[in-house]
Amino acid sequence: MFVGIGTAGILLVRSQLKKDEHPVADKESSNGGAPRDDGAKTTPAGGIVAIPSLTPTVTQVVFAGGGDGFAAIVSHKMDGVGSVMDVVKTATGKPVGRVRTDTVSDTGYALSPKGNVFAVLGLKPFEGAPVSLFNVENGQLLKQFTPYPKAPGTVLGPDAVWIAITSTDQLLTINSEGGFDLWTLPEMKRTTGVAGRLKGGHRTDVNGFTHCPKNFSLSVDGKSLAIFNGSGFSFYNMETTTEICRTKDLMRPGNQILFSAAALSPDGSRFACYYQTFGAGAATTLSVWDPKTGTPLSSPLVSGNAPAGFAWWGSSHLLYWEGGISSASLFGAETGQSVGSVRTSIPGKFGTVPPNGQLWGVVGPHNYDPAKGTAFLVRADVPSAIRPGTSFELTQDGLKTK
Repeated sequence: MFVGIGTAGILLVRSQLKKDEHPVADKESSNGGAPRDDGAKTTPAGGIVAIPSLTPTVTQVVFAGGGDGFAAIVSHKMDGVGSVMDVVKTATGKPVGRVRTDTVSDTGYALSPKGNVFAVLGLKPFEGAPVSLFNVENGQLLKQFTPYPKAPGTVLGPDAVWIAITSTDQLLTINSEGGFDLWTLPEMKRTTGVAGRLKGGHRTDVNGFTHCPKNFSLSVDGKSLAIFNGSGFSFYNMETTTEICRTKDLMRPGNQILFSAAALSPDGSRFACYYQTFGAGAATTLSVWDPKTGTPLSSPLVSGNAPAGFAWWGSSHLLYWEGGISSASLFGAETGQSVGSVRTSIPGKFGTVPPNGQLWGVVGPHNYDPAKGTAFLVRADVPSAIRPGTSFELTQDGLKTK
């Protein structure tokens, strides 16, 4: 078996901390980055730094500012209800601050590109989904507001389903009716937006397990948005909130559609979506479009289990997340054919909305010690050549292939 490895290598981030202890940054690998000789091929370590991940229950990893920006490690509290979000510099593991919440209904998170504001999307069906803004440095609540409030006694109306903080320090909220709005930080005054227009049972949505978009995607730099418009996809320039182009209709008249995953490529040159249509000419399709023109680039018919969201790994492959977000199938973006699989060592979670075209995950050793809080943030390039059927594992020692 031959597997070529990309040039950027991997970054390992390690924490060995007692509860509420601050990490020490920039430790070197004890084996100098050399792979272990255990019968499996391992990419060399790019470095090991400490991060304040204090529990074995990491649920999400949220990125901002690209691979050299910031990361928030989200985990369950060990001493009560709620979550702990430790914000660090992605490249060094240097701690920036910690945010705590006291609810179990958080459905989404966003971190500012400067790493100074953290946003939490909550769930209150009869009031509307609230957004809470926190100062990362001191963990204090800055403001809480509801972008799409409900009328008393009703659940009708749009719900906020996704939040992000743009490069212009504005909060982006995407709602279930296919609309979106931009708000100033931290005042939360609406500056611009597009009204939702989805009808007939359609809605903008995310996967409840992986928190990945099903039928919309924001580019890595926050400058482009692809979103379902009721018949096809519209592509927006987010600096002006103007529609650039749209795709042709995805359904025949009278048909229904079910979305599973959507993602813009890291360079913004392609948009992929996995969906099923029902009715005349029913099919399951992985479609890829040019977001600058709306032109279809490929639309292979596919079969098998639908992904629980997906992400680009490099420029030619898609990682199909599975429900536990500790494993994924690897597919060719143009062919829709399976070429391999990826998993994390146990315990582990993938960062399902990565900051670039690399693979990201948080893993811990097999004998996880909550008192020490040992965990690793690992990133890996897609291999330059992949033999069909290759299995990858993201471990504390890097990316292994078997």
